Amino acid sequence: MTCELVLVRHAKSSWRHHMASDYQRLLAKRGLRQATLMAQRQAFIHEDALLLCSPSVRTMQTASLMLEGKPALQARLRLAPELYEATLPQLLKLITATPDSVQQLVLVGHNPGLADLVLHLTDNELIKFTTAMQIRITLPNWHQAGNGAGVLTDVIYAEEGEIG
Repeated sequence: MTCELVLVRHAKSSWRHHMASDYQRLLAKRGLRQATLMAQRQAFIHEDALLLCSPSVRTMQTASLMLEGKPALQARLRLAPELYEATLPQLLKLITATPDSVQQLVLVGHNPGLADLVLHLTDNELIKFTTAMQIRITLPNWHQAGNGAGVLTDVIYAEEGEIG
């Protein structure tokens, strides 16, 4: 039985408030627009998915806007502190610990961890994981989430023609 991993990088954040810590950065105007567009373009997140979100302000804003109008998904969203500044080994540990009963795992997080994970799982060096991007990867199962084990099945940008 295969499973699906959906990776979502937070929308564009603002550096405008230089006094705020990285953890507290808000979405920029462009990021707010991107996250709203993400809600219209995230057709492959299932109603029964397990959604885990980094607790940083920008990831929570992204997830909230992305799931607006989808109460079933909003209710399934969980904060996962381990996603903030997660490294590849930390992400792999999280994925391989996912229960077999979960068919789809959605992670809302940050680079460079998410980009490293895509490369590790799919061997795809062509993907630049930009802000507000969603990537779907099919895996044989959660326990075999290893080097080259995944198949990249979808890439969605929040905005048409967006490259970063």
